[in-house]
Amino acid sequence: MRPVQLARRGLQAILESSETEARLLALAEVGADTARRRCPVGTRPRGRRPHLRDTIKASSEPGRAVYSYGQPHGLLVEKGTVKMRKQPFMLPGVDAMKAALR
Repeated sequence: MRPVQLARRGLQAILESSETEARLLALAEVGADTARRRCPVGTRPRGRRPHLRDTIKASSEPGRAVYSYGQPHGLLVEKGTVKMRKQPFMLPGVDAMKAALR
């Protein structure tokens, strides 16, 4: 077996360990908490749909810390439109995750 393949297998074993998964999930929670705090919340009644802030979830995949939102208009809020100013809430979460790694 080639040394590169051995290194990849070793790295994959480290990334799949439960300790690493717990650390990645904690890191994803840092980003999700920051995004929830920064996410704008409207004042109009939402009906059955939850607020964008309430759909932000954290999870971890092998080798990744992931947080996401579950509303289709999230990108429009983050980036803005011609008629609405941008209100970034996801990117500050990434910055918080980077700061937590230092």
